Amino acid sequence: MLGDLKFDRYSYNGDFRNSDYSARIGYISKPKDNMTLKGFLYKTYSPPSFQNILYSGPYYLNNIKYKGLSLETDYNFSKDKVRFLFGYIDMRNTIEPSFKYPYGYYNMQTPIYINIFWLSNTCYINALNKIEFNYFINKMNKAYHSPNEGFSIKLFDRYKNIYFYNELVYRSPFDGYFGTNEKATYMWDSAITYNISPFYSITLKAQNILNSSYKVPVITYDQYGNPNGLYNVNAYPTTFYISLERLF
Repeated sequence: MLGDLKFDRYSYNGDFRNSDYSARIGYISKPKDNMTLKGFLYKTYSPPSFQNILYSGPYYLNNIKYKGLSLETDYNFSKDKVRFLFGYIDMRNTIEPSFKYPYGYYNMQTPIYINIFWLSNTCYINALNKIEFNYFINKMNKAYHSPNEGFSIKLFDRYKNIYFYNELVYRSPFDGYFGTNEKATYMWDSAITYNISPFYSITLKAQNILNSSYKVPVITYDQYGNPNGLYNVNAYPTTFYISLERLF
């Protein structure tokens, strides 16, 4: 058995905003050497982000509230680790932008209930290479700008002092903001790291190589700082960059 309790108090720009608490109780069992069972009940919250508060316009934002449970089973085999998870989430005061004037972020009044089914398998090819596969299904009481299913495939590879990482994430179509129908997306990220020496490494990274990303809303403002419109942008733009790291 385990449990924890946390109380938070925070402010924004010196102005007292809110206080809240998180609590969790759980049970972990290991009936077999290669099997682990976990169960949790929790209550937590998420405060509005600084961006949400800054662009809330005439609305006062409250914390997003979460209550839920999770049940998880892990199996460890010689080269595979398999995980099954079921989760239930009750969300209140979720935040989204107003589609009508006055523009700004506000708390939704309708609660959202989510049932999550998740399967994960990590296959260890050898000591240097592995493949991770994840698949999920979401069942919600109402459309909430989120896909109903998706999967991800991650490849971790190494050849001598060169490290490779690739990830492909699929998200099913869903109802987006402003009544748009978001298409299915296939987002591919990749990275290569070369260890020049024990202290120096160089990395080349690429994000959203296929230019396939879902949309998120952005509020626009006039010259006086008043919100005057909304539009959608890619959540993850296609980017390429290189970095040099020095280990001290």
